[in-house]
Amino acid sequence: MMGIYFGGLLFMLIYNLFLYFSTRMREYVWYVLYLLAALAFAQASFGLGQRYLYTDQPF
Repeated sequence: MMGIYFGGLLFMLIYNLFLYFSTRMREYVWYVLYLLAALAFAQASFGLGQRYLYTDQPF
């Protein structure tokens, strides 16, 4: 289930980046930033960052 969640967030992020570069509307940038924050929060709350990204850190 986490793969579907993270895959959906990544898909929406990439799609909205494409929309921003196509239309140059500022709203898409704000939504992409929101999706990045949601992705970072989910990654931290599920503990995936510590497991896969920064495994050598003691915290």
